[in-house]
Amino acid sequence: MTGLVVLVGGVTAGFAVGYAAAHVRPLHRLDRWAFAQDYRRAQDVRAGRGRRRLGWYAAQVVFAVEIAAAFAVRPRRTAHLWRHRDDPPPLAEAPRLDPDWAAKRTPPAGTAR
Repeated sequence: MTGLVVLVGGVTAGFAVGYAAAHVRPLHRLDRWAFAQDYRRAQDVRAGRGRRRLGWYAAQVVFAVEIAAAFAVRPRRTAHLWRHRDDPPPLAEAPRLDPDWAAKRTPPAGTAR
């Protein structure tokens, strides 16, 4: 009986942690922080301050873990997207002109033929 109580308690605790993580979104906050550190580094470079902060190095670790997780979860798709990240967007198809466009056009309203 106590094993069942422990199991139900563990499952309930797992659901509670999952619910809290979904609403707090700690990984999203960490990612936003890392991007802010990287953007701040770009501002420092433009301003002539060449020193890197400790936060920039920590952000690189966050980015490396994100990339490793993406390759671990979906390796083929991640590799494909990584290879084609700098490709130009596909061009639109050229319009095809109808050679009989004049014969098929409708005259403007109110004009007689």
